[in-house]
Amino acid sequence: MHLASSSVSYKALLQTLLSLLTINLLSISGAHAAITTPVNRNNDYVEANSKNTFCFYPKAVDPSNIDVACVGGTKGDFASVMEKHLNTTTSINYFSGSLERLGGPEWVYNSGGRKIYLCLSGRAGDYSYQTMCTTVTKDNSLGSSTTPFCKVQTAQKRVTDGCYVPNQPAPTLTIATTPRAAVVTVTKSSTATTSTITRTSAAASAAAASEGVDNAGVGLSGYLLLGGFNLFIYSSLVTLYWL
Repeated sequence: MHLASSSVSYKALLQTLLSLLTINLLSISGAHAAITTPVNRNNDYVEANSKNTFCFYPKAVDPSNIDVACVGGTKGDFASVMEKHLNTTTSINYFSGSLERLGGPEWVYNSGGRKIYLCLSGRAGDYSYQTMCTTVTKDNSLGSSTTPFCKVQTAQKRVTDGCYVPNQPAPTLTIATTPRAAVVTVTKSSTATTSTITRTSAAASAAAASEGVDNAGVGLSGYLLLGGFNLFIYSSLVTLYWL
């Protein structure tokens, strides 16, 4: 009896442990969503924002990668799923080949042999809205560099996951300018001018003095000449008087 009871208890314990282990494995498996880490394809990124929501951040508009519509060739394959995605309110969506929405970034990738589309919408650093659709075959993937895709320069009408706000105009950039202060240059030209004036005045004074001396000389000579003439006349008159 004791052995049988011990055997039953042992089996019950094993079943409990197995159940707990199964639940744990399932929870771990479920934690691996389709996007859990930053993903990059040709500089188009998916990464978590400040609220830990994975969002699409495309690169600035590259005309060589933008289509007016998904038409022709490999791009035509994305026309229907692009329209389906643009009418949803979440920025990242997985779709089946039948255009059934499978989920967002939290969806655990499980193709089950089906074709899986991934469509993403976001706003680039140049303020352009862009939407891209491609196909993926695993978690944390935007497809390889050669996987067909279609990208259009448009946004969804309404977005509820907080990744971007549609229908917003690009802001007007205002460049503030600071007036330059006036620069006053101080030179010694006034000193030079004063010196020149001083030298000029000195030269003028010297010239004036020289002219004064010359004039004085001329006056003295004239005075002596006149005196001599007068003396000659006087002497002549005296001589005539005594004759």
